[in-house]
Amino acid sequence: MSNADSVAVITGTSSGLGAAIAAALLQEGWTVVGLSRRPVDFGNPHYRHIQADLGNLEQVREVAV
Repeated sequence: MSNADSVAVITGTSSGLGAAIAAALLQEGWTVVGLSRRPVDFGNPHYRHIQADLGNLEQVREVAV
């Protein structure tokens, strides 16, 4: 199976484990949708970032629609 059709949604992509997992999956050819409070740019066209604080329900509602 090719990873070109694989999509992962990862929280906390601005640092730590979330960033490491996103970078590894991008390197393997996955499409990654990342969420974090801070902006992130992996420099990869297969990465889409959603900036939101998941602890703020109003922000979650805004990005979910």
